[in-house]
Amino acid sequence: MRSVPILGTLLMAGLLFAGCATLFTGTYDEVVIRSEPEGARIFIDGLEEGRTPAYLDIKRPGIGDTEVELRLDGYETYTFVLRKEFNAVSAINLTCLICWAIDLATGAVTKYKPLGYDVELDAEGQAYRMDELPQDEQGRYIVSLKEKKVVVTDPTRGLYLVFRK
Repeated sequence: MRSVPILGTLLMAGLLFAGCATLFTGTYDEVVIRSEPEGARIFIDGLEEGRTPAYLDIKRPGIGDTEVELRLDGYETYTFVLRKEFNAVSAINLTCLICWAIDLATGAVTKYKPLGYDVELDAEGQAYRMDELPQDEQGRYIVSLKEKKVVVTDPTRGLYLVFRK
């Protein structure tokens, strides 16, 4: 009979110090990342995690951000930040400051939303500096669109121009 109060006390202590969102929803979300074309390398906060398409268990960031970068030879690197929202389960903590602290420390106070990302990668184009471009008789620059995309830069003026077919 004596084990029932001890078990109850241990259970209550476990709930008190676990943080509600951490306990009920965990600290990871499964995020799907797809790209067109497929096979892009996925980097999460600088670490390579796989290739598209991929289902990845990604740790919730709490108050921080999680940056994703997709790299594929012949295509421009695509970078984005996973969107997140408040995890409403954290509200169960009410006035338990220890529980809020645990949910903040584990990242469970937020969750990723949406859980799927579809990215269309842009093919790399030809890049030119403004002073490398040919000019016509009136001094106008000539940009040939043989490539799908042409990028023209002029670092002295801070210009970055993109021309697409």
